[in-house]
Amino acid sequence: MTLPCRWPGAELIVAQSLEQIGKNLSINQDAIGQLQIAVIEACINAIEHGRGIDDKVYIGIDVDENQMEVSVESAGGVHHAGNGRTVPGFGRRESGGRGWGIKLIKRFVDQVRFEKTANGTKIVLVKKIEKSADVQKEDTANRE
Repeated sequence: MTLPCRWPGAELIVAQSLEQIGKNLSINQDAIGQLQIAVIEACINAIEHGRGIDDKVYIGIDVDENQMEVSVESAGGVHHAGNGRTVPGFGRRESGGRGWGIKLIKRFVDQVRFEKTANGTKIVLVKKIEKSADVQKEDTANRE
């Protein structure tokens, strides 16, 4: 999915897509909600700091039986060092209550990777998933 940075609320399009994927695949909605929060933060970070030549954010979503992986790529610089600290000058400001995005992302997903790409930076969010018991119960009830 490609989102122009200039679209107001572009990050919400990704969150809505995750919600629909979760419903279609009967994924636990708590896990989807947590992933949505992390993805919104990653998208906002990419939009704010990833202004590049094409002014776009690229989203990838991959789902298997055990996990959902969402990548957010933009033309910005490396926003996070491998030692767990934000790289100075990117994604963090000392005043105004800013700089909580990476902490929120880490709180709501099981794994976060920061990758330098030919086009800029990609953040990969991995969330373990399980099928929703409520949906399975409803299906069983309808068969009786």
